[in-house]
Amino acid sequence: MITHEEARRVLPFVQRAVAGLQGIWGHCREVEKALGRDLDGLDGVIQDLAAASDDPESLDAAFVRDALNAQVEDHENPDV
Repeated sequence: MITHEEARRVLPFVQRAVAGLQGIWGHCREVEKALGRDLDGLDGVIQDLAAASDDPESLDAAFVRDALNAQVEDHENPDV
């Protein structure tokens, strides 16, 4: 069980991580608005980034890169 003191030390890091993820989420929504369409795959990427805040070694950078590239390709070639 985490102690009160441990929680107090960890809390600022958690708050910064959450703020960073909210910032990423906001930028993704801006991209969607600019493109005029939902990019559902971005939600999965953000969820993976959020999960990595619990276990940084679980972050699969190649998956994140490939998922983002797929979103770009889908936008560039919507009929394919």
